[in-house]
Amino acid sequence: MYRIIKFSLSVGYIMLFFLYKSSSTTIPVTFDANPKESCIGCTISFSVNSVCNLENATFYWTFGDGSECSTYVPYTSHTYNNPGMFNASVLVVKSDDSGSDDITIDIYKLGSFTIDAESVFDIKGNPLQFHIHAWKNCVERYQWQ
Repeated sequence: MYRIIKFSLSVGYIMLFFLYKSSSTTIPVTFDANPKESCIGCTISFSVNSVCNLENATFYWTFGDGSECSTYVPYTSHTYNNPGMFNASVLVVKSDDSGSDDITIDIYKLGSFTIDAESVFDIKGNPLQFHIHAWKNCVERYQWQ
């Protein structure tokens, strides 16, 4: 931001103007996401923490998948619709001061597979199937059919 300082000298009709750039302060911010890894369609919560007072600040969020938003509160959420590694970032602006941080979000496609239990039958004599739904080596649920 530029500021003009104006003062006059009492010698003659000379008026001097000085133009200088004021130094902006960097706001120290810490950007967090919960969870940092998840499956497609799950909502990720983002938040900003700072040792500075963030009242009257504007938060510009970029989620790494082409989506952006701005808020006046230090938190937001986003749902990813595709798998991949996404670099999410936030820019905090308050008056002439600003700060930014980024974080990597890992989104997985939820996978499933079926195990046929050929020797296990239901009461009607139909073979039973056992389904396991998992992502990133974590089993989400089991289901017998």
